[in-house]
Amino acid sequence: MEITLKDVKDFLKSNDEGKAYLADLIESEVSGLKKKNTQLIEKLKKEETEREAAETELEEVKETLTKGKPDFEKEKKKLEDKFNKDKKELEDKLAEATGHINKLVIETGISDALNEAKIAPVHSKTVAAFIKSSNKIDLDTSGDTPKAKVGDKPLAEFIKSWAESEEGKHYVAAPDNNGGGAKGGGDKAGNIDLMKLNPVERLNHARSQGKK
Repeated sequence: MEITLKDVKDFLKSNDEGKAYLADLIESEVSGLKKKNTQLIEKLKKEETEREAAETELEEVKETLTKGKPDFEKEKKKLEDKFNKDKKELEDKLAEATGHINKLVIETGISDALNEAKIAPVHSKTVAAFIKSSNKIDLDTSGDTPKAKVGDKPLAEFIKSWAESEEGKHYVAAPDNNGGGAKGGGDKAGNIDLMKLNPVERLNHARSQGKK
């Protein structure tokens, strides 16, 4: 006997056994779909949780990088400020040292030049003070050793010329090395105590003695 589609439908709809079979079949399919749906939902939840965790971790990494990222401009400015400060301190120390060296060269140059010009020791301080106050003494640093000059003349040559002048010859030590006053000795000339005179007064006195 051939079973038609209508016979199957009638069996499933009208026959108690067929209805029970259909109900079991539907329940089985629905149960499978529910189970599959539950699995999918759980998978989606898991993926969502993992995604949120990944996003949180990414934000933490970004925040860490932002906080830990060096401010290159700020660091550069800090280094430049320190360099400029150290440079200024070194320049100041160099300028101070150069000033001391220049002063020493000039003082030594004057002292040596006075000795070469045979200025009497008793008048050395007076003449040195006069030379420094009356002339602009520069340093020639073009060579290996700095040298003091007055104008275009070496300091020693200038002082030698001055010592040979009418103004300076009264301060040159006498041959017996007793001094260079107008009267040839000691600290006094006539009734005047030269040691009590300032450099300008001594020079004026020397000029007056030279005119006699």
